[in-house]
Amino acid sequence: MEKFFFVSTANTLGYENFAVPGNENIPQLYPFAYSFYAQSKLESENYLFAAKQRNKSNNCESCL
Repeated sequence: MEKFFFVSTANTLGYENFAVPGNENIPQLYPFAYSFYAQSKLESENYLFAAKQRNKSNNCESCL
């Protein structure tokens, strides 16, 4: 089975700390929400998550 790894960056959502770790369920923080780099990384992540969900609903075991 082939694997696909997408590496993102903390710049996608913004830096957090040990007390409040970041995750994909929070909105982008300032100033990252205004960074074209961070926006493009987040759009890529969202596209890949959506593709994975579509492939799961189509019973595609080897897709994403």
